[in-house]
Amino acid sequence: MKFTPEVIAALQTLRDNADNDFERHRLDVLERDLTAPPQVEVIDDTHQKFNGVIYTSKNNGHYEKYISIHRVVWFYYHGEIPEGNYHIHHIDHNKSNNDIFNLQLLTRKEHRRTHYYDGFPETYTCKNCGKKFVSTIRLGTIAFCSDDCKCFWRNNKQYRRICPVCGKEFRTGHSKQKCCSYICAVKARPPKEKICPTCGKKFSTQNRRQLYCSASCRSTMWQQKHPEKSCSAKMQCQNKS
Repeated sequence: MKFTPEVIAALQTLRDNADNDFERHRLDVLERDLTAPPQVEVIDDTHQKFNGVIYTSKNNGHYEKYISIHRVVWFYYHGEIPEGNYHIHHIDHNKSNNDIFNLQLLTRKEHRRTHYYDGFPETYTCKNCGKKFVSTIRLGTIAFCSDDCKCFWRNNKQYRRICPVCGKEFRTGHSKQKCCSYICAVKARPPKEKICPTCGKKFSTQNRRQLYCSASCRSTMWQQKHPEKSCSAKMQCQNKS
């Protein structure tokens, strides 16, 4: 922090008027505290303070108050962040450590690659060809050694299953499919009790869309909702004509 000429002159006047060395020492400590840059102060697990402003932890892990604290710290020490897709990266991947020595200016592409590839090398087995390979990717599930194996697996994967309803053996490309057809899937559902809105009778069904206990009740309800389209209405119109 640079002092204005008026502040420098005021400090010098106070030194000249000091009565003893103790007062001069206090002025030196005051000048040192004024020139020292502010540090990030950890208040508790959800609050941090910098330059007199308190920032609160959000769901994404950053501490914010209109602006994220790590961007404010970078701006205080290095000036404005360049326009465009530039991010402030935490070097140790700890969003709670907002010290200036833990911050780094990266482009959006560099930042994503840093978080995606900055891991420890581990050995994996390819799900398609069975080849063992080493990868440092930190995010997601590592299952394939190359994009070719990944595409081949997606286009040709087949799960062999036995239908629990009819006992038929079938193949499918969906990992969650259990039955060979929609009819068997409906039969495999547990029956659900419903009340017929026409006759008020209780009935159980495995079809989620079934609302009536029988076709006659469904027809009766339809005629009540559309009396002008019923057979009796058509007969009356024909007799009048």
